[in-house]
Amino acid sequence: MLHLISCCLYCFSYQGLRKDIIRLHALSFYLQEKKCFPDSVDVNATLDLLLQCLSTEVTCESGAALAATLANGGLCPMSGDQVLSPAAVRSALSMMQVAGMNNYSRIFHFKTSVPAKSSSSGVVLIVVPGVLGLMCWSPELDAHGNSWRGVHFCEVRAKFGKGYQIMNVLLAAYRGDLHSLRRYFLSGADVNAVDYDGRCALHVAASEGHLEVIKFLMENTGANFINLSVTDMLALGHLQAIQNAAATLLTRSNRRSHITPLTKPNNNN
Repeated sequence: MLHLISCCLYCFSYQGLRKDIIRLHALSFYLQEKKCFPDSVDVNATLDLLLQCLSTEVTCESGAALAATLANGGLCPMSGDQVLSPAAVRSALSMMQVAGMNNYSRIFHFKTSVPAKSSSSGVVLIVVPGVLGLMCWSPELDAHGNSWRGVHFCEVRAKFGKGYQIMNVLLAAYRGDLHSLRRYFLSGADVNAVDYDGRCALHVAASEGHLEVIKFLMENTGANFINLSVTDMLALGHLQAIQNAAATLLTRSNRRSHITPLTKPNNNN
C-alpha cells in the first residue's frame, strides 16, 4: 500500500512539472539552435530524465545513502555495489558545488566548501567527498529557495570543522614540517590558534626543538614567544630551542633599535 501511494505521488509531481517546465524547454531548444549541445544529444529525452529526477521522492535515510554513495566515489557503502562511475560522480559534485544551492551557491561554497543540492521541498543533500554524506529536511525556505535551517546547519558544521585545521597546524609544528606550515599560513589558516590545552604551533615547535619552524612563526605570523610556558619546555628537555628562540627575538628587536645584535647563547655556559 505504501509503495502504491509513493508511485501515485511520484506521477502527480511528474505531471505537474511537465506543465510548468515550458521555460526550460524554450531555453534548451534555443541553446540547441545555437549549437551549444553535441549533435547526439536528445533534448526531449534529457529534459524528461530531468523531470523524473526532480519528481523522485526520497526519505532522509535513502537520501543520506545517496549522498554517502557520492562521497564514496559512486560505491554504495550499504551494498558495496559500484552504482556510479567515478567520472560521473566527479561531474555531479562539480555541478553541485557551483549551482546546487540556487543563487546562494557561491556564498555557500565560500562558507562551507562542500558540494550540496537543495530542493524546494526543504531538503538539502550534503556531500563531504571521501568522508560522509548526509541529508537534512526542514520545509521553511529562505529568499534563495533553500532550507534556511539546512543552510545554517552546514555553516555551523564548517565552524566546528576549524578544529581539524588547528590540529593539522599543530601536527605540522610537531613534525617540524615547515613546508606544510607555510602552506597553511598562505591559505589563510590561523597558525597562532590554540588547542583545548592552550597550546599553539609556536609552543609545540619550541617543545620539540624545531628552530626553523620557530623562526618562521616569529618572523612571519606575529607569534609571541613570551606568552609560552617555559616550564613545560624545560620539562621536555629542549633548553636549546628556548635559547635559540630567545636569541632570535632579541636580535630582531636590536636590529630595529640599531643596536649590535646579540649572539646566540653558548651551550657550554
